[in-house]
Amino acid sequence: MYYPKGATNAVENHLWGMLWKWSENCCLHPNLYFCNERVGNWSTVRQLQQTVLEKADRFPHLAAIWPSGNDGQIDSKLAKLVLKELEIFCGQVSEQSGLFLADVNKGVDTYSYIESYDGVFFFDGKTGMNTGFDCNGLFVIDRETGEEYFRSMHFVQEELPDELSKSPDGDSYTIQPSLLTDIATGHSCRINMKHDNNAG
Repeated sequence: MYYPKGATNAVENHLWGMLWKWSENCCLHPNLYFCNERVGNWSTVRQLQQTVLEKADRFPHLAAIWPSGNDGQIDSKLAKLVLKELEIFCGQVSEQSGLFLADVNKGVDTYSYIESYDGVFFFDGKTGMNTGFDCNGLFVIDRETGEEYFRSMHFVQEELPDELSKSPDGDSYTIQPSLLTDIATGHSCRINMKHDNNAG
């Protein structure tokens, strides 16, 4: 989308909102989607990469092609080998094993441990706090100092009321905070996000 020359962030946000609203019903297909299939984001890429690398001896070509950015290509001869390995990989991987953050009440996994991110799944740009997990439980640490503010193997999340905040350039945005409380100790820590599920 092209914005008028000299447009402020507020004007750009307003125009983007108008375009988004228009796109919801501008054709026969809601939100302009004839079909929609989610492929994944960088976390999904790293999770799949981690699984493939654990079996690199069986899938050497597939293990060697992982991107580090939003570009790149592979040679057509290599692509043929990679696709063959991918077909075998997909046929053999019916259930993923690994380390997961789980909602014990619902019996579902909420996050997978991604080694290249050291288990971190939320980087809070406002406070500099990282939230993640490893084999010793969920943690909240200071990104710069490494100081640990929270650690729990079993915790409860309480959703707090949404808060309005402002960016350095004056734009408003919403923070959705929550309070994490360790069940064993009662120690609590506030973070600026809400997990998909309420307990870990």
